[in-house]
Amino acid sequence: MNLRSALVLFVAGSALPACSEKATPAEKHPAKPTGTMVEATFEGTQYKFISARISPDNGVHPSGAVYGGDALVLSTAPPGGCDAAHTESDVELLVHIGHGPGGKRFAPGPLGVTFMIDGTPHFLAVGVKGVLNINAGEWKVGNKVTGTVRLADAQGHDDKKLTYTGSGSFEAEVCALNGPELEAQATPASADQGPATGTLGDVTLTFKSGLAFLEPNATREAEQIGEIRLFDAAVDCTNWRGANIRIEGSTGAVGKDVFIGSPQLRQIYFTSGDKETALLGPAWVKFDALELKEGTEIKGSVHGEARNANLKQNPKVAGRLSGTFTAKVCKEPCVVQLDILAAGAVEYDDGGSVRGETASSRGRADFSALKPLVGRCAASLWADDEIDYDALNLAMRTLVTLGIRDVRIESGWRNASPRRRPPPRPRSVPTIISTWRAGKVEVTGNFDPKQALENMPQIIATTTKVLIAGIVVGKPEDKGLALAVAKALAPNPKDPTIILQADARVEFVTIRHLIQGAKAAGYTNVLFAMKNTGGQRLD
Repeated sequence: MNLRSALVLFVAGSALPACSEKATPAEKHPAKPTGTMVEATFEGTQYKFISARISPDNGVHPSGAVYGGDALVLSTAPPGGCDAAHTESDVELLVHIGHGPGGKRFAPGPLGVTFMIDGTPHFLAVGVKGVLNINAGEWKVGNKVTGTVRLADAQGHDDKKLTYTGSGSFEAEVCALNGPELEAQATPASADQGPATGTLGDVTLTFKSGLAFLEPNATREAEQIGEIRLFDAAVDCTNWRGANIRIEGSTGAVGKDVFIGSPQLRQIYFTSGDKETALLGPAWVKFDALELKEGTEIKGSVHGEARNANLKQNPKVAGRLSGTFTAKVCKEPCVVQLDILAAGAVEYDDGGSVRGETASSRGRADFSALKPLVGRCAASLWADDEIDYDALNLAMRTLVTLGIRDVRIESGWRNASPRRRPPPRPRSVPTIISTWRAGKVEVTGNFDPKQALENMPQIIATTTKVLIAGIVVGKPEDKGLALAVAKALAPNPKDPTIILQADARVEFVTIRHLIQGAKAAGYTNVLFAMKNTGGQRLD
């Protein structure tokens, strides 16, 4: 058996579709209630979420990592709070709500969130973007927590645009809360005074300059700030390589939903060369000034800290980031988009002068027309659903051989043309070459040898089943495969890297769903591997 290649893929999430791009105060955007329920339309079907509860949602991963948080759950089950009779036919929306700045649970908001969807029927979306407003009050068992919700998301599947909309109010009974050992701790009410300073392990970085990257959202109906990078040296939009702290997330900074003065949840990563390490714990950013326009300057503050429960398990994950920052708004760098068609061609488009089509046979194509892009552009791949993993892998290896080494797969909405799809963010990625020997993956190249592959979570896809940690979580053709994968993985990992290994005959539509599920659980870096069994089945 041979492992053909291993590449790192980065998958960007969708954001709330909207139209205006001017910053306005946060209180201008509350969710509009329609009564003590949330009425929604998902994929053309109406649902009424008439019961709500708050309960712990936590666990300990076999690796020892502790994760936890209290969850707001909206359900179509009959009212009844903690005693509501939920059945498998009911649909539920679940969102984690941390203690937030000052322990106020992000009240009053607005807070941009992603609701996980669960229930029958299975939906094509793993999660739905929305805005949550929580009324101030004490979170205590037996108490009621009230607030409003606005859902507004647009995603796609098989070239069809799917919408998830709704609004309303809720009254949730507090059934139970996490204890101190798993509690997502409160953070200070405000960030430290002075320039942001971050420490993770033996790495310390003090803010001197920052960049915020402006990009289209998933449906290209609005622009958003997808990430902010803080540097300890002077940088600009054309020259910004070097050690930095990456603040990832777009809530509160997309289209009409630009929230000034209201803290928004974020993920924080310390980046140095090819190595990126997550600060595993509660984190937020608060904007004091923000306009979605290239060349403007964002002003705000940020705070993040390691989760106490994880520190008890592993003191080496200790870290903290806090303080103020400014960031110049930059347009995203060059990305050439390629579409592998079942008709025997590959379309390519860099959004400028390099665009066209070349003949293809199972992913084998002449990409010489892309030589002018080598060294300055990343590549983003899409494929028709029936294109198999083998062809996808060959196309990636051909691009890497050409010199375009930053290659990733798109997992979001596929539009009719590569030009109309939102480009993912180019990032520094490891150059990895791997082989399969004696039943083990051996990796060489620019890769941290201390990062043992056997300790990484793995998704294995055969032509008949999908396994995580040796447990079958679904079949390649399952409609709810992405959600099943997201549920099976420990969320919010310290290291957002996961190995995806598939049979050569697994189709692209399955690969896309696997990546969506991994992304929903917080795994944004995917080691892309393939077993070729020489005609023998893996299952």
